[in-house]
Amino acid sequence: LGLGRYVDTGAVMERDLAERSGLSFTGKNTLAIHPKFGSGFFLGSVFTTLPLPPDAPLKRTSYCGSCTKCQVACPTGALSPSSDYVLDARRCISYLTIELKGSIPLELRPLVGNWIYGCDICQQVCPWNKFDWYDDALKEKESGEGDGGPSRAKGRRHASTSPLWGAVPEEASFPVLEDLLRMDEAGFQRRFADTAVKRIGLERLLRNVAVALGNSGDPRAADVLRECLSSDQRSDLVKEHAAWALEQITQR
Repeated sequence: LGLGRYVDTGAVMERDLAERSGLSFTGKNTLAIHPKFGSGFFLGSVFTTLPLPPDAPLKRTSYCGSCTKCQVACPTGALSPSSDYVLDARRCISYLTIELKGSIPLELRPLVGNWIYGCDICQQVCPWNKFDWYDDALKEKESGEGDGGPSRAKGRRHASTSPLWGAVPEEASFPVLEDLLRMDEAGFQRRFADTAVKRIGLERLLRNVAVALGNSGDPRAADVLRECLSSDQRSDLVKEHAAWALEQITQR
């Protein structure tokens, strides 16, 4: 019996297989959407030589109708209302913060906002995800009533709850960005060794953090950005984005 399995770990077209199996349909945000669980799940694939009866796909290829919420909400225009079911990965925040190895294009940096690893905006606005992405404490912080600080700036859109996985620890959904920018390789390994963040490495994470601090506009972030620029331990890539971030703050 031959057997192979993948969960976001190989070059497998999981979304299309899920659609053909009746597990989900593809939304205008190009994500697999389950009629009950929305898009907040991982797809697992099992490849086997065992003969199994096929499942029928859903009755329709899409259930988005005339809805364009994900396309309108996308801050970078990666999802365009004029191009249904098409994603321009070059403009997608998830691509820019995870897959892109070099510099984030200047014109897109302000649009990245405070996202430092991926983006959920097109999922958060989707009517198929009818669960509450935020708990009361984090809603309070985003409204400005809580004790936030520069790393918890209003407008941050990270999710704190999941319909399948429950509450997400605050240090994961709302990390202190200044602490991250001061992190060394050993600290990165301790904190992210068992997470997906480890895949992008310290350099790219610090690049993303610098952009987020610049977009926060908070003058309290200037000191840590200057520390980064004067450090011998930071790469040219990180310093480039730290310099940009400092300029955004000082020019406001």
